[in-house]
Amino acid sequence: MKQATQGIADAANNLDTDYFRSVYWNDDQAILIDPSYGVVDYDTYKDATEEMYSGLEMINFIKDTIMVRVIDENTAYAVFKGSAKGEAKNGTKMGINDFYASMVSEKVDVQWKIAHTHESFKQEMMMPSTSDSTTVE
Repeated sequence: MKQATQGIADAANNLDTDYFRSVYWNDDQAILIDPSYGVVDYDTYKDATEEMYSGLEMINFIKDTIMVRVIDENTAYAVFKGSAKGEAKNGTKMGINDFYASMVSEKVDVQWKIAHTHESFKQEMMMPSTSDSTTVE
């Protein structure tokens, strides 16, 4: 479970959305909360993630804390805290401060799958044509 959680940040840094598909539970029971889209199902979350990553030139997540607790043999939760710096293909630079993700995983066919996630962060963007920054919450 901790390896899967750590793998998400590593995959993000490599712009590898295939890894995300391997660890998220593609099921009607999945409840995923995205800061931009709210509460969504697996397909909407997957599509939004792929769209976001397709517009990135690079991103570098810095892991601060990963905590994992096993509730029972089929359920566990993880909390990830970190930050990131990135750049979009259009030259927009961004900083993600105080990024938090909480994830509940279920064991599906002997493999842990993320069935619920909630993400929140403060994002600062620097547009390429100006030095002004805007904080988006």
